[in-house]
Parts: sequence; structure tokens; C-alpha cells
Amino acid sequence: MAEKRGRKSSAKSSKRSSAVKSRSASARKTSAPKKNSRSRSKRPVRPVAAARSPGSIKKNLRVVLNNLVLFILLFLVSLILYQVLGEGIFKNLFSVFTILFGFVSVAFLISLLVFLFLKVFRKR
Repeated sequence: MAEKRGRKSSAKSSKRSSAVKSRSASARKTSAPKKNSRSRSKRPVRPVAAARSPGSIKKNLRVVLNNLVLFILLFLVSLILYQVLGEGIFKNLFSVFTILFGFVSVAFLISLLVFLFLKVFRKR
């Protein structure tokens, strides 16, 4: 009985696979290659002066300053918690946070200095 079931299921699967093959073959024959309906046009070029406008420098300076203040506060909080906590996993965790927030604060400090120099040299 099990052998008959096995033969029936294999016969059904072979019929299904042949039907799928015949459909895909007929689909290949009838479908024509599609042409690209979009014509290639040049992208509009933004002027370089728009990217360095005084308003954008002022906006970027504000964002960098806010992030710098945030990461300095996070650095100080993690440093205080590192000093207060005794031995344990939390002391190690806050030491890693202190190092991480310290490096990010230095990165924002460098970017703040860059934007300040851009602002100063832009006025000249």
C-alpha cells in the first residue's frame, strides 16, 4: 500500500513539474524584451555655493554644539557613576561608556572647531 502511495505522489509531482516547465517555456516565447521607458536625463546639478551658504554653516554649528553638550554630559554622568560604584560588572560597563563618550565628545569638539574656522574664514 505504501509503495502505491509513493508511486502516485511521484507521478503527481512529475506532472506538476512538467506543467510548470511548459508554462515557463511558453512565457519566455511570448514575452518580448522590455525597453527602458525612461530616457536618461542628466541630474540637476546643485551649485557648490548652496552647500556652503552661511545659513547651512550656522545650522550645522548648532547641531554640532548640541551634540557636543549632550555627549559631554553623558561622559560626566558615566564618569561619576564609574567613581561611585564599587567593584563589579557595572564599574566595567561605565568605564567603557566613559571612554566611548569621551572619544565621541572629542570628535564633536574637533568638528565644532572646523565649523568655527569655516565661519571665520567665510567672513573674510
